[in-house]
Amino acid sequence: MRGKRVGGSTVGSLDYGWLKEVLPKFGLQLEKDVNFVPVGSTSSRYTALRAGSIDAASLSPPSSLMAQSLGYSTLFRFADHLEDIQASIVATDDRLARQADLVRRFMRATIKGQRVYLANRQAGIAAIMEFTRQSDRDLTARVYDDHMKTIARDGTISEKLQRIVIERSKRFTGVTRDVRPEEIFDFSFLNRAQAEVTQSGWTP
Repeated sequence: MRGKRVGGSTVGSLDYGWLKEVLPKFGLQLEKDVNFVPVGSTSSRYTALRAGSIDAASLSPPSSLMAQSLGYSTLFRFADHLEDIQASIVATDDRLARQADLVRRFMRATIKGQRVYLANRQAGIAAIMEFTRQSDRDLTARVYDDHMKTIARDGTISEKLQRIVIERSKRFTGVTRDVRPEEIFDFSFLNRAQAEVTQSGWTP
């Protein structure tokens, strides 16, 4: 990869940070030994890779699976080298205080949706197809199965992972002060909603 063009989202994005952290394990420095090219979404990176405008790209499913099917080599998987989170629900303290009922209803709906997704593979595949506008069911099934390896099944992450995420974010942003997990993560709304859905007797 030395001297090659590697496509990613944007400078400062999640995948940019991952590349910056993982490449030194292979004796490379991002921007010094490897040229980072901000391309945009994973589908745009896949298109750029096929067009030859970049030499490699960080891809997520289904683009990564499509690239593998075309014979592109997987150089490494980020998940094999670091722990992180890819998606989360975030809100301001002000919104949580002013719209507590909306937050409660949103969390209940989210939990129900996740329970359906986890319990019903075909419904999960259909949901991904609709969301990504993907018509290839077999490919989408591979995406679903890949997702099952990493999904946070109860919606929470361990305190260890919380601290890992915080320390990585501090390195990327230059923050030096101590940041406690409770300043960033609050699963109380999720836990209350989980209990409410369970106590209601609702099942997917």
